Amino acid sequence: MHQSFIAFLLLLIFLPFFCLIGFFIKFSSKGPVFYKDIRIGKNSTLFYCWKFRTMRTFAEKELLLLLQTSSHAKKKWEKYRKLEKDPRIIPSLLWLRKTHLDELPQLWNILKGEMAFIGPRPVKKEEIDVFRSINPQKTEQMLSVLPGITGFFQISPSPLTLKKRLSLEASYTKGLDLKTQADILKKTILYSLYKPSGC
Repeated sequence: MHQSFIAFLLLLIFLPFFCLIGFFIKFSSKGPVFYKDIRIGKNSTLFYCWKFRTMRTFAEKELLLLLQTSSHAKKKWEKYRKLEKDPRIIPSLLWLRKTHLDELPQLWNILKGEMAFIGPRPVKKEEIDVFRSINPQKTEQMLSVLPGITGFFQISPSPLTLKKRLSLEASYTKGLDLKTQADILKKTILYSLYKPSGC
């Protein structure tokens, strides 16, 4: 069954749930329900990646201030591109990120053919030069397939360095058999329910 059709069905099924999440976000924080960010997709095509908003309105300014004032946070960010205790996240919406439910709106990206269910994590524009400085060939391999809602990076039980992440993301070019895809989907559900991470 085509991924876009499956995404359309899931959007219909989850529509009431979308409304509940949207209400909770509006109740928890002033600002929009959805967050969109420009990402680099297959063949370096730019697209808007959609999420439920879990961060404060001026999140990027808060991150910049933290990185300027904390050398520890700066080292962590440069190595992993994530923080264990991210000050940008609205505390009452942390559960959305930990369960990865904030990424449900990316079903719309799948419907539009911009993403797949399984693939490399969508790359931010400001990250691409960093990846190319690590390994240009693997970066191009990563960008030769559709990014995914979930994948090896998202189900990793521990933080990955950018170098390790790039090696995993580049491996999608070899193709995934049905068993591997099923394992990724199963682990995505299990991690969301029982072992949430802050990805």
